[in-house]
Amino acid sequence: MITSELPNLNQRNQSKIFDRIENLSSTSDEKKFFNLKVIEYLLLTGFVSSGLFIVFLSEDKRVVISGAVALTFLFFLLLINRQVF
Repeated sequence: MITSELPNLNQRNQSKIFDRIENLSSTSDEKKFFNLKVIEYLLLTGFVSSGLFIVFLSEDKRVVISGAVALTFLFFLLLINRQVF
């Protein structure tokens, strides 16, 4: 081997290692985004169902208060999830 080929060989090896690391991190990021998206959908479902409980069971004061607390709590969790996402 010529000494001028050594830096090129090292660069090729390093680029292969970086490509592998990027592939591993991209799958980890995809899993993270998928989990955050699932959490978002669950929070939205809870938000809508709490609203429906408030509307349809508005005669019962406990349901209305619990629904309002749930709406507030779910709204803030949804905002936090969107910030992380």
